[in-house]
Amino acid sequence: MKSQSVSERLIELGLNPSLLGFGYLEYCIQLFIMDPLQYYNGKRSLFIMIDECFGVSRMKSSRCMQYAIQCAWFRPNNTKLHDIFPACHEQYPPLIQEFICGIGLMIYEEERGNFFSNLIKQYFEKKNSKKALSLNCDQ
Repeated sequence: MKSQSVSERLIELGLNPSLLGFGYLEYCIQLFIMDPLQYYNGKRSLFIMIDECFGVSRMKSSRCMQYAIQCAWFRPNNTKLHDIFPACHEQYPPLIQEFICGIGLMIYEEERGNFFSNLIKQYFEKKNSKKALSLNCDQ
């Protein structure tokens, strides 16, 4: 499968690229894909990153992103977005953080495989390489 850009995926899911929130969401999802764990567990705030990059307040960026999500969520016949977030009621779109993490993980997994499996592999590779280094030092 050919990799699509984040903006192409968001448009495919019904988000309007002319809304300010679209650009903020795209930026956040791109950051999230680079290192999901850093943003998922709150070590780094995406809202602070938006403020640093775009110079807008957290309140404004939140409002814009939520509006972009709501416009896509309530768009008639937009089932793709609802399929990604089946736990969300039809009247209640996903929250901003849920949206960023959900779409980010979906794109990450399509491009690189399962995030959590990759995380476990990395852990054991590091552990095994440390073990191999210690074995080489003992000889």
